[in-house]
Order: sequence, then structure tokens, then C-alpha cells
Amino acid sequence: FVESFAGDDRAVVDYLSEEVLAAQPLDVRAFLRRTSILERLSASLCDAVTEATQSADVLESIARSNLFLLPLDTRREWYRYHHLFGDLLRRELESAEPELVPVLHRRAADWLRDAGFPSEAIRHATAAGDEPTAAALILDSWRAFRDQHLLETVLSWLGGLAPGRVLDDPRLCLVMASTLIESGRAAEAGEYLDAAERRAPTCADDGERAWVSAGVAANRGVLLYLEGDVAGIRAEVGPMLTREQQVDPYWQSVLLTVVGTAQFLAGRTRDAADTLERAAHASVECGHALALTHSLGWRAAARLELGERNAAAACVAEVEALIDRYPNLRAYYGTALIDVVRGRL
Repeated sequence: FVESFAGDDRAVVDYLSEEVLAAQPLDVRAFLRRTSILERLSASLCDAVTEATQSADVLESIARSNLFLLPLDTRREWYRYHHLFGDLLRRELESAEPELVPVLHRRAADWLRDAGFPSEAIRHATAAGDEPTAAALILDSWRAFRDQHLLETVLSWLGGLAPGRVLDDPRLCLVMASTLIESGRAAEAGEYLDAAERRAPTCADDGERAWVSAGVAANRGVLLYLEGDVAGIRAEVGPMLTREQQVDPYWQSVLLTVVGTAQFLAGRTRDAADTLERAAHASVECGHALALTHSLGWRAAARLELGERNAAAACVAEVEALIDRYPNLRAYYGTALIDVVRGRL
């Protein structure tokens, strides 16, 4: 019976409306409604959303009154509404002040962006209908989340935008394609790579166009890698690496990793070890954790094949240290090779 409760359950709505909300002063009811858009609440965030200055006192009073406000930390800086109560408050907001909903979301997005919470900021910007801001935040934040293997989070951001918004922006297409590939959904990525290539001429400047071109080549190289097409990698990726100075370091690390892997699989082990060393350095310089994991794994395999056991073990240790920093990387398929090398050692 309890599990069947929902925010639109008539009995629940009647009880919360008549016994709880009706007993509150009008200013408290307004505060509850307007802050119900937030997944979690703090005094300063509520001040920004409600354009008030007394949110700390109001939150303390609400918590003291057991008004379905749950603390999220021991210092009681962050709270959330019980989900049933939050559902009711959002319905009240939609009914009483529908025109205010996008304004509240926009205020929340601005505060969360400035406070360093990009994921929540993106969701509020999307809810506000402010897709340009949401898209800009995604482009600023996707690398940090992707390199921690928080791939579903990135996909959820992109999925919140209108489909046309992603397909019309070559940079967003590239983000989508790259994240789909690393999520094991390579078959879906081709449409977005094609769209990124097709829309590249619409980029704002030469730097953006070069970034998109390098990204398309890098991700097509990864698709060929997943298919085991060594010759295809040489044909697709090789020409891009001849323009190494013009290639964005983030994509350069991917290109070098893919080429080094192809060299190893073609039996050019010494060349592979050298290329993968350059790939690892490039990955460190631009902070590309996924490329670093992959390049170190294949570099470990190449060093072991050359009889350089200590060098192989050092690569394994580097990846293990990286996983300690970013535990979500353990879910990344690129870490599997480290287990193989460790087993051979």
C-alpha cells in the first residue's frame, strides 16, 4: 500500500494539502512551492531561486516542523523534500504560478553553474527551455564527466535537448558519437559522426572546424579498432596524424592510441611501443583519462612482448593509480588489457 503512493494519489494530495500546506503562512507556502523545482536545497541556492535573503531561517524552521524536509549531510547545509511532498509542491507551483517555473529553473541553473555543479545546472537550463545555455554547459563539462566514465550522465544531458539541437551542432554530434562509442553503443554512433562531418562547415571558426575534423577521424578510428580493421585504421587515421601540430591534443591522444594499437596488432611491436608512449604523454598533458587508460594498457602489452617486464609492470601500476583516482574507470573496457598483462606477468 505504501509503495503504491504517488504524488497524484488523491488521498495523499488531500492530506498534504489540507493538513500540512493549509496550515502554513502564505510566505512559507510560496517558499515551498518555488523551491520544489530543486533536487536538493541549500540556503544560498534557495536565496538565488526565490530572490530572498532569509532562506536559512526558513529552512531551519521547516526542518524543525518536520515538514517532509530531509537533511542530506550532518552539517545540515543541504536538504531535499520527501518525494511525495515534492510532487505535491510542484503541482501546486504549476497550478498557482506556471509562468514562474522557467524563471525559477533559470535562476537555479545560473547559481549551480557558478557554484561548480554543472550537471544540475544543465538539467535546470534544459527545464527552463534555455537550450543554448544547456548546450554551452554540456560542451564545457562533458570531458570531465566522460573521463570519469560517467557516460550515462552525459547521454542524459544530450537526451534532454531537442533531437534537432544535437544534430544541428557538429560539436554536440561529436560529443554524442564519442560517448555512445565508449558506452558500447557503437552502432548508434555513425549517424552522429556523419552529421558532425556534414555540419562542420557551419562551425564558428577554423579552430572549431579543426576540432570537429580531428574528432570525427579519431572516433572513426575507434570504430575501426572495435572491428579489428588494422588496414582501415592506417587509411583513416594516418593522414590526420601527418597534421599533428594542427590537431587538438584531446583527439591527438586518441589518434595516437589507435595507431599504436594497429601497429601492435600488425606485429610492429617496437613502433607500437614508441607510438603508445607518445599517446600516453599526450593523454596526460590534456587530461584524457580514457585514452590514457587505453594507451597504457596496449603499451604494457607491447613492452611485455618485447621482454621489458619492468616497463610493462610500471604501465599496469599507472593504470591502477588512475583507477584509484577515478573508480568508475573500472567499468571501462579499456582497463581489461591491464588484467591480461598482469596475468601474463
